[in-house]
Amino acid sequence: MEWQFTRNWALDVKYIDWELNDQMFSQTQIDQNGDNIFLTGNFSNLPSIVKALADAREANGLERAIDDDLVDKFTGARNSYEGLQIQLNKRLSNGYALYNNISFSETDTTGAGAWWNNTTSSYGENMEVVLTANHIAQCNGNQDGRTVPVDCSAALNPHIGQIASTINRRGPNHSADREIIFNSFGFKIWNLGVHSLTLGGHLSYQSGTPWGRSEGASAINFNPLETRGTPNGGVGMLLAPNGTPFTTACPAGIVCEVAVGVEYSGRTMDEHTLNMSGAWGFPLGGQRVRGELRIEALNVTDQQKQRDYDGRGEVYPVRRYYQRPRQVRANFKISF
Repeated sequence: MEWQFTRNWALDVKYIDWELNDQMFSQTQIDQNGDNIFLTGNFSNLPSIVKALADAREANGLERAIDDDLVDKFTGARNSYEGLQIQLNKRLSNGYALYNNISFSETDTTGAGAWWNNTTSSYGENMEVVLTANHIAQCNGNQDGRTVPVDCSAALNPHIGQIASTINRRGPNHSADREIIFNSFGFKIWNLGVHSLTLGGHLSYQSGTPWGRSEGASAINFNPLETRGTPNGGVGMLLAPNGTPFTTACPAGIVCEVAVGVEYSGRTMDEHTLNMSGAWGFPLGGQRVRGELRIEALNVTDQQKQRDYDGRGEVYPVRRYYQRPRQVRANFKISF
């Protein structure tokens, strides 16, 4: 809906609901010789491909490995978005303009390899790996070395017997799910004879993105002497869907070396950024030659919120895991 209710002001409202269908998989599975190989295909064909490879393994005297009933129950990948976007904008008149937009949205995914395409790299991977009590015991034993320990038994016991790479995968998209995004941009121009002064600003606010605590489960390796490539040694398991709050805990019998009882919201921190600019325009001689000196300040309030976690709740020492610090820059322009 678009409504220009006055000469200078307009309201724009959009409701968006979309889903990627016919997704593809790009991942490892066990082939007819018992080796982990890389496959790409349509998700709708994955169960039949996995069962055909299991038939071939049996014909070659190897274990079938997969649980046919579980494979038959496998549901394909999902990647969807639903959002409400609202804009309230004023066109440039009387020397100023103002643009505002806000969106409320949610995503639903099984884990896309990338938000802008239709492939997924790990959902349904190594379908022969079914969660067992041994996997959970291995997960618990790893917690004394984790910065963010969890009780794997409490998190994973309800999922025993499930294909490991499908556990807790359905949920909000790790990199793209921001429930609220707000932007406000405006500028004002003053004409002072042959000089001009322009001041502008941009304020943005974004709610945090979801993340999930994960561990791994070891995969079957029929052929330890395989030399054509390194087999996939395991699959990742989310201990809860992305965005689920949790509290750090130590499993029974494990002495954790870090503090427990720390609460995590399951999302990164909300963040805001304020950018401001000022420009002075002036004549340089002649009727059309003008100069402009522009000063820009980015992230004026110097926000440096943490923007991401890895699957173990840790933070890589890289710039992309934090907001960029304040920057001030100047530029000079000549126009004619």
